[in-house]
Amino acid sequence: MIVLFILLFLIMACTWRTRYHIYTKGLCSLGFILTAYFSHQTKLFFLILPALLGYMIGDILLCKKELFRYGLNAFLIGDIAFLFFYYHFEPFTYIELIVPVCAMILLEILAYYKIVDLPTYKTELTSYIFALVWLTTKAILTAFTLNTLSFIMMATGLILYLISDILLAFYKTNKIQILGILNIFFYYFGIFLTAYSFSFL
Repeated sequence: MIVLFILLFLIMACTWRTRYHIYTKGLCSLGFILTAYFSHQTKLFFLILPALLGYMIGDILLCKKELFRYGLNAFLIGDIAFLFFYYHFEPFTYIELIVPVCAMILLEILAYYKIVDLPTYKTELTSYIFALVWLTTKAILTAFTLNTLSFIMMATGLILYLISDILLAFYKTNKIQILGILNIFFYYFGIFLTAYSFSFL
């Protein structure tokens, strides 16, 4: 699956500025689902499937500027579904909300000083960021609590996913090309790592 996903990623990268990009991007996102499916953890696969479908749909919708809002909502649904996956293993604790609340405060400060630029869809974007930071925090706490290879890999993948969005925020403001490239790399291999972690559950 690793070789197959790398191949899908390279095909997507090579068609980035072509009309075929929406299809190759969808195929690359489908790679997440196939990776989790071939882990042969059937029950857990169906628990994580809504999250991975949310990411795939969001990935495709973001290819069209006019569908940007719906793409954000699809990613938000994916993050919330992933949170519910974690609650099958670890219960909710109030401590996991501290980091996302702090992240929202920091985001407002950065936006106020024009360090990052919040686009028109501020409500959808901030909701998505809150959910992603919450999910990543829950993943890290669960990795520390359960201390298994699979949950450590999953947390690492979600950290990469979060970093990719941080890089994207600065890329949108500064237009530094390397940030855009790293954003794509960190996102796809971050989600791939979370899906691949199911092979060790």
